[in-house]
Amino acid sequence: MRVLLTNDDGIGAPGLRALIEAFREGNELVVVAPNTQRSAVSHACTFMNPIRMYPYGEKRPGIEEYSINGTPVDCVFLALFHLMKDNPPDIIMSGINKGANMGFDVMYSGTVAAAMEGSIHGRKAVAVSLEGRHAVHYETAAVLARRLADKILGGTEGLDVPAQTLYSLNVPDLPLDQLKGVKFTNQGLTIYNQYVVKRSDPWDREYYWLSGDQPDGHMTPGSDFEALHSDYASLTPIQVDCTNYEVLRRWQQRLGDQLLAE
Repeated sequence: MRVLLTNDDGIGAPGLRALIEAFREGNELVVVAPNTQRSAVSHACTFMNPIRMYPYGEKRPGIEEYSINGTPVDCVFLALFHLMKDNPPDIIMSGINKGANMGFDVMYSGTVAAAMEGSIHGRKAVAVSLEGRHAVHYETAAVLARRLADKILGGTEGLDVPAQTLYSLNVPDLPLDQLKGVKFTNQGLTIYNQYVVKRSDPWDREYYWLSGDQPDGHMTPGSDFEALHSDYASLTPIQVDCTNYEVLRRWQQRLGDQLLAE
């Protein structure tokens, strides 16, 4: 298969390196990643400045690697509409992110946004994240990512998703033999403890760090948080359409199709 690999932790990040190793055998890989850490940039695109692209690392058979001075979404955009324009990828794998992307974090995540950009343009796309700020078991997430890609492209019945929907795979930071399995989950409810750190530079000018503790989540049944808390990986379908259809139906039932027209 032909695979586009990207991330938001940067071209040299251990998660991306693990993903490359998991997919290199028997596949054609194109790797496009930011030249530096770009976490939490969400779906940011670069339109007002030029993007520069450079080959990365030593050339290896079946693998093309590039770093760019842009966002994860820029990486996918550049790959789909330039590098792979005439021979598009069978699947896009984004990750492996250092830290889970569960609950509300999918709204901030550059990892999820890169996969979402692919799904917007009709490509099968997976965001892969490993739990913990000090995650080490990237090989576990890499093995699961490869298995999932093989099942998706192999047409496994029941694992298909509609257009403009991506797969979000979150993996606990455990050795593979300690993982209990993979559960189908919904986005959980995140609990944040965020704060601002105020400091002064040597010239007594104030500056600020946006900070917070490691997010937690409500352990509601069927949620991604519950799965990882129980030593399962979670697989969640994430859609581009953010419409709250329940509210929309309620408005239409109570007020008709329009409100402000005279």
